[in-house]
Amino acid sequence: MSLRRSRGAPCPLRGRQPDTDADVLDGLYASLRELAPGLAERPITRYWTGLRTFAPDRRFVLGWDPWNPHLFWSAGLGGHGMTSGLAVGALAADLFLRKAQEGQLAPLRFRADFRSPLGSRHSSL
Repeated sequence: MSLRRSRGAPCPLRGRQPDTDADVLDGLYASLRELAPGLAERPITRYWTGLRTFAPDRRFVLGWDPWNPHLFWSAGLGGHGMTSGLAVGALAADLFLRKAQEGQLAPLRFRADFRSPLGSRHSSL
């Protein structure tokens, strides 16, 4: 499995990163030679791949979790994190500071699908 993934490609097992794609690493080294020559010849000893996550409606999920008051969601960017990260971060910070529960991107929009950690539907939503 490569870092470049086609839609519908299976995800690696939990806790495991996808295998490295040699073309991706070649591109990385080419960029490093141009932008940071001192780093270009250093070996890559560790890498992380941001796997694309999607909500059922394919929109971002931003807001407080309906059951855990200590969990704030900023997820489901579906590969748009690099292009929308700053705007999503600003919106998330605003929602976080206002303790906002509502909004088109709030996790509460899935309330019909949410089940409590104990398996029953949450009755107060």
